[in-house]
Amino acid sequence: SIVFVPPHFELYEAYSRELRRYYGRYTPLVEPFGLDECWLDLTDNVRHGTSAEELAETIRTDIKRIFDITVSIGVSFNKVFAKLGSDMKKPDAVTYIPYESFREKIWHLPVSDLLDVGRATARRLRDVGIVRIGQLAQARREGIAKLLGKNGARLWMWANGYDDSPVLSETHTRARQSLGHGTTLPADATCLAQLRPWIMSLAERIAIGLQGESLAGHGIQVYVRDALLRFETYQYRDDSRYEASESIAKAALGIIAQRYSWDLPVHGVGIRIYDLFDTRAPYQNVLFKHLDAERNARVCRIDSVVASVQEKYGATALSRGFNLAMPAIQPSTFPKPR
Repeated sequence: SIVFVPPHFELYEAYSRELRRYYGRYTPLVEPFGLDECWLDLTDNVRHGTSAEELAETIRTDIKRIFDITVSIGVSFNKVFAKLGSDMKKPDAVTYIPYESFREKIWHLPVSDLLDVGRATARRLRDVGIVRIGQLAQARREGIAKLLGKNGARLWMWANGYDDSPVLSETHTRARQSLGHGTTLPADATCLAQLRPWIMSLAERIAIGLQGESLAGHGIQVYVRDALLRFETYQYRDDSRYEASESIAKAALGIIAQRYSWDLPVHGVGIRIYDLFDTRAPYQNVLFKHLDAERNARVCRIDSVVASVQEKYGATALSRGFNLAMPAIQPSTFPKPR
């Protein structure tokens, strides 16, 4: 028999926020990945004598004791392998992937376990006989790039352990390269209409963040997590100016409509705007797009008003009509840490 229990999405979000605060005890470099995952740069901690495995075990046991929840932690020399390690043992474990033996530990795994290898990418790799991470790593880089484009070259690098992307936090002093948000749905979406209000909500959050930093972008990336918790990632870049919530939502919905197969319901979704530029710098609109620019500016002003009202009176003080289509979330009380 099946037992159905009501979700507590607000509680889920509260735990995520509290855990990020807890991670801040160890390092200011905490980079969220979706709602319930983070990368932590603990290099300085390890330099002061504590091994990476010992530190991860301390974090795991402390979270269990303080919050009464379990976490799976991946420890490695780069972000991609740390993410991979966190998925290898669940629900309460630490997996260590050192540089010296990463080939033995991960090359035998399915290529679909690698970050950003969704169903479509895995299918194309399988068509040329690549089903394991090691097979991808040992293939000719030029051939993979020809098969999958720029993303193929990046995946080949990752399979071989080449990932030098830093762990970035919102307070990091380096110039921001992208801005995004993601969410796990309280109930899986089975069609684009059910997903639309969540996309628009994410677009609004991103637009407020971009405008708060006087940024806009030329590229948009959308990730979809299906009901089996597998990722599909799509991206698109053109000369558009992604800054207003309307243009971000429209582009994201268009990408999902064209690219996602809906073989499985959607469990989570995220949007990231990249190739950012300073909106205060001189910018020449593309020919015949001045009307779009005027509408974009109007929507930005609306986004700004929404942000200022919500900041002063709370998130529910002013919201858009699409929120009426979103399922109500019963308020939950976050338990005090023990």
